[in-house]
Amino acid sequence: MTITLAFSSGPKNNNDLFPRELSWDDLVDAICSPTVGEKDGSYFVRGPSETGKRHNDAIPYSEILILDGDSRITPDTGEIARGAPDPELVSEVLREVGLDHIIYTTHSNDPPTLHKYRVVIPADRYRPADVADCVEYVIEQLHLRGVYLAPVKENLAWSQPWFLPRLRDKNAAFKKIVWNGGLSLDVRTALAWGEENRRMKRAMEAPVVKTPSVSRREGSVIEQFNHAANPDWVRYYLESQGYTFAYKTGETYRYIRPNSETGTAGVILFRGKYGDWCLYSHHGGQDPLSRKVTDPFGLLCTFSYGGDVRATVRALENGRKQEAEKPKLSAQEVEAQVEQITIDEPEPQPEPEPEMVKPAAQPQEKRERIKLVRADELRRVQVPWLVHKLIPANGLCVLYGKPGTYKSFIAIYLSAHIAAGLPTLSSRATQKGDVVYIAAEGRGGLHQRWSALQSHYDIPNDAPIYFVEASLDLRESDTDYVELIEAIQKRSAIPRLIVVDTLARTFGGGDENDASEMSQFINTIGALQEQFGCAVMAVHHSGKDETRGMRGSSALLGAADVVLFLSRDIETNGGTIFIQKMKDGEDGISEQFTVIPWTDPNDPEVTSLIIEPGAPEKPQVAASAGKEFALEVLRKEIATNGKIIEDPSIAGWDIRGVPVRGWQEAYVTTRMAEGVEKETAERSFRKCRQQLLDSYQVKIYNKMVWINGQPN
Repeated sequence: MTITLAFSSGPKNNNDLFPRELSWDDLVDAICSPTVGEKDGSYFVRGPSETGKRHNDAIPYSEILILDGDSRITPDTGEIARGAPDPELVSEVLREVGLDHIIYTTHSNDPPTLHKYRVVIPADRYRPADVADCVEYVIEQLHLRGVYLAPVKENLAWSQPWFLPRLRDKNAAFKKIVWNGGLSLDVRTALAWGEENRRMKRAMEAPVVKTPSVSRREGSVIEQFNHAANPDWVRYYLESQGYTFAYKTGETYRYIRPNSETGTAGVILFRGKYGDWCLYSHHGGQDPLSRKVTDPFGLLCTFSYGGDVRATVRALENGRKQEAEKPKLSAQEVEAQVEQITIDEPEPQPEPEPEMVKPAAQPQEKRERIKLVRADELRRVQVPWLVHKLIPANGLCVLYGKPGTYKSFIAIYLSAHIAAGLPTLSSRATQKGDVVYIAAEGRGGLHQRWSALQSHYDIPNDAPIYFVEASLDLRESDTDYVELIEAIQKRSAIPRLIVVDTLARTFGGGDENDASEMSQFINTIGALQEQFGCAVMAVHHSGKDETRGMRGSSALLGAADVVLFLSRDIETNGGTIFIQKMKDGEDGISEQFTVIPWTDPNDPEVTSLIIEPGAPEKPQVAASAGKEFALEVLRKEIATNGKIIEDPSIAGWDIRGVPVRGWQEAYVTTRMAEGVEKETAERSFRKCRQQLLDSYQVKIYNKMVWINGQPN
């Protein structure tokens, strides 16, 4: 990991910066070496400066996230207090979520009463427009785990000068915490969270979604109930339904829904547009309050009366009549209000009147939200796998890659092995079960592919794999969703895996880049998972720039439990499955596969391809094609055309190098003289260059290349 920053010798009004390219250890040394003196001294900014000056427009990107530990939030009141939470607690949370970090105390630190520090987290490269989402995402992770670090405006200031540690005197306390056992911040996950958060805020600022056709007439039973429902009542009622209080910020209360797998505080209690206390949940279809703003009446109606508006009104009035201090309506007035409520539902059957209004489900005992568990009481939770450590038994898997990377071949190969209960890839065990394969793309070659798999792997004819040869709309069409479920049930299938091939052909003509539309698709997938208790694999495409991941909204990446990236080796007949994301297992590992041709023994005109596990045999190449040859070409090019490299990060070295382009041209020219085609030579150069970079034999900076560690 290499991070480029810009430093200044200080003080704050000195805007002259110089770049430094730092490894993780270099970064620790640079920002965790305190000196004695006033606060205003040497500083750094979050990224390189193109002009050597400190201003927003000069810093194109950043590879670190910086949080200022200056104050904290009091969770019960939402008030801001001086002094941040203990830095050890912050470090504990960041380790839990798997983020590398550096924490160092600042000039004003005065433990144990006043903690002041700075948190530095490595991140995927991000732009100025992304800083707010990244910062707020990390702070949210802290809040969810009970560490209430207060956000400050300095976190978002793009060219903010961050002082290197200075001590008031030589006896002042200084502390640093360094952890390098995790990963950098996944910016795409943070951006997906930010988009959902903005959508939630827009909903909170909108008028309350009224219970169907309910009047807000002055003095109505509904309006009076909403005005009377204080936050204590709403909180008690929510908790009686299994929602768990997380924390409070200002007048906003955050709750976690019942049976939440993520622990995300996605239910918000706030003051609505009409001044009443309201609720919003961004948990999707798994929460009855999902994706709408609900007033207290709607809350009571949803949980205690099954959505029956008339029954809820009658119950409220009946309860009100029992309280002598409250004004009473006549029976005729109550029925008049009830009759004014028009809803497009059948008239409900008469029900016994409840004696008083109260939550349907009263808590039997106080919920034990915080519990101490001794180490020897910990249980290891076994993750159920459909394909061992590759596809979970219940979750969303995304398989993506560029066109021509054998995505559909891999998808049907995995499906066939699950249906037959055969081990797959590098002897990964499978859980045998039904597979439903939605072949919305490439249906013409489906029969050949299946025949090839059956023949090669001896898969039984009656293997429980069912194909849907249609382009469905799984984003917006309730009809397609219902008909799919009915078709599955008609065959008495109990799918362990549903394959969606491809996402684009089942998106109903929507915009994949739109987060709200992608969320609709994700909700449908989630409903399928919940309906059958199965895994869903979505086959998807990468964008034009495959280095930026899969195509479309990053909400898909955030929702996926597993992301598998497919690449093809253009010099061989094979490819690689790279585990890019694995929620409950190990990511960053890969599986290689070989593609071999197949011809139907009964019909030579019927052909297909077969996926086999294992790396393909490499074609024989001339000895001069290796990285050592590329290194020798570079040596000769430097000797002939080398120039001194001006790089402040390697000051004191007499380094000579050449433009990367010049090195490439020399390599390609030499290989072509040996009879190698230009395209092949260029591919060989790119591979050798990457190998030399990975082995730290060469270094590239600012389009110049030189031999690493060898001053000339």
